[in-house]
Amino acid sequence: MKQATHKMKSTAPDERAARCERILAQLRMGDISKIARRMGVTRIWVSYVLHGKGVSEPVLRTAEALLAKRKVGLLFEETAN
Repeated sequence: MKQATHKMKSTAPDERAARCERILAQLRMGDISKIARRMGVTRIWVSYVLHGKGVSEPVLRTAEALLAKRKVGLLFEETAN
């Protein structure tokens, strides 16, 4: 059987670590659970990825999307007042 190859931008370990630090600094209580539910993985796996013990680009993208959505929501609330 032929393996499917995905051409994704490879992330250097230093760049990935910096992304994880940025994400962790902005997470709130319960966010790891939300990310895990959206991804269909365990909270432990999400925690491992965010602390650099595992590698999962989809988990990082989901975390960044959650934070971006929150930021847009907060900006919308500020402009509405």
